[in-house]
Amino acid sequence: MPLPLPPPELPCGPLTLRAITDDDWRLEQQLSRCAEVVRWTSYPADLSEVEARSRVARQQERARQGATQRYAIWEDDVAHGTCGLGSLGQAVPEAMYALLPTARGRGIATACVKALLDWAAGHDRPAVTIVTVDGNAASAAVARRAGFDLWQTVEGDHRGRSATLHRWRWLADPRASAPA
Repeated sequence: MPLPLPPPELPCGPLTLRAITDDDWRLEQQLSRCAEVVRWTSYPADLSEVEARSRVARQQERARQGATQRYAIWEDDVAHGTCGLGSLGQAVPEAMYALLPTARGRGIATACVKALLDWAAGHDRPAVTIVTVDGNAASAAVARRAGFDLWQTVEGDHRGRSATLHRWRWLADPRASAPA
């Protein structure tokens, strides 16, 4: 039986998490022009309109395939960034998030991650992970505030270079043993 996939829209307090649409290419472009997003995530730097539209199309295709569900984070008519769950074909998905500078420091990333966890807890997902790059204190703080524990520290690849990566894990039932 296939694992359930997140819906196209998730409530998140005053925010709305809406699956990425064709119109979100501008948001993708904005995020690619933010130095901190590019530094700490897999966002390519300085996407053109064509590249941003292509990135959106790839994300939509990955959602149709059941691999990833990414959301644009909206508050009224203002987009603040993106978040989502990857590795949806596995029992333990990975949460991700990236915010524009104007949205940082307001608890938005933490609220979005908690909304993703609420969905996961109700849909046969015993755990969720987050991967942060060593030195990204803001992202590590989001993971801690959302209820994740540091689980592993490994050497891995980040943007084509060796980096220390921190794997955080949240358990739907902290008393249960979690899948690896």
